[in-house]
Amino acid sequence: MTVTIAIAIAIAIAIAIAIATNAILILCRCEAAPCTEDMILEASETLQLGTLQSDMAAFKAANPKCMMEDFIRWHSPRDWDGGEDGVEDGVLSARMRHEGNTWRRLWEEFKPIIT
Repeated sequence: MTVTIAIAIAIAIAIAIAIATNAILILCRCEAAPCTEDMILEASETLQLGTLQSDMAAFKAANPKCMMEDFIRWHSPRDWDGGEDGVEDGVLSARMRHEGNTWRRLWEEFKPIIT
């Protein structure tokens, strides 16, 4: 068995366990590729949205029963106003609750993608 197949099997087992136990898997985020300053200025919004879309799709794939609030707590903790216990009583920040929020629109649009 090659290392790649062994890793794929281990990931599949971890996902199956997470689904069975209703647990949330913590993912390692992929950083965007290095760019020149001109490239960043030219496509900064596109790059940011691309990374956000990729992170959302991967998070949804690893955590099929998750909600946007789970993703926000993982991806952007400053946008989670924790309650007394930090999780159960918490709410999204005002920025994330704002009508027409891009993150909410993307969350509803993107499907889980296993990479």
